[in-house]
Amino acid sequence: MNVRWIAAASVLLLFPVPAAAAGLYLSPAQLTPAIGEPLQIAVFADSAGASINAAEAEITFDPNTLQIQSVSTEASALSVWSTTPTFSNTDGTLLFSGWTNIAFTGVRTHLLTIVFIPLKIASGSIDIRSGTLLANDGQETNVITRMTSAAYTTVPAHIVPDQPVPTSTPAQASTSVSVEPTREERVSVDQQQPLTSPVSVIPDQSDQVAAAASADGGLLIDLGFVLLGIALLGFFVGYVSYRFGTPGEH
Repeated sequence: MNVRWIAAASVLLLFPVPAAAAGLYLSPAQLTPAIGEPLQIAVFADSAGASINAAEAEITFDPNTLQIQSVSTEASALSVWSTTPTFSNTDGTLLFSGWTNIAFTGVRTHLLTIVFIPLKIASGSIDIRSGTLLANDGQETNVITRMTSAAYTTVPAHIVPDQPVPTSTPAQASTSVSVEPTREERVSVDQQQPLTSPVSVIPDQSDQVAAAASADGGLLIDLGFVLLGIALLGFFVGYVSYRFGTPGEH
């Protein structure tokens, strides 16, 4: 039994278990941004169990493909900046250096956020060229052992076709909608209508005929009286002429 324990201890001494690697990395690690649309990427620290109180890095990118639009330190674990995040879209670089009074640990500690704008279709990477993670051990030991880049492939912009502009206001078409009455509505209407068949009323024209006849009769009577009057007048004139005519005529 003792021989087995000694053998196991010898293996551990000859092949020690590797310690976790502290480092800086970019997230997300794979990107497919569209041309002209904002591309957001964050810088994180993995302390690998160590207590960290300072970090710095130089980040590089292809300025012919990407341009930095903005850098934000909101919600960063670093509270004091020795070098405020500064970038150059001509050189394709970004630099920052900061520290904190409250040391941090963890595998995903946020340091800052960068917003890029893709310029053209291309593939490339955003790299952490150099970096530092200083341990809170009183000696400011740099414990960083890895720096992870982010790869991207830009794609064409999402194009929305232009809508044709009408030269005049289109006339609104009138739409007739035929609504079929419900069974309840049909029953209600049927109950309101009388059961007898409709009767067409023909107006009585006898009164109109009588009125016309009466008018014609009155006209004939009036004409008779006129003729009678003329006859009597002629007789009277003849009588007077005969009775009282000039001498020598009788």
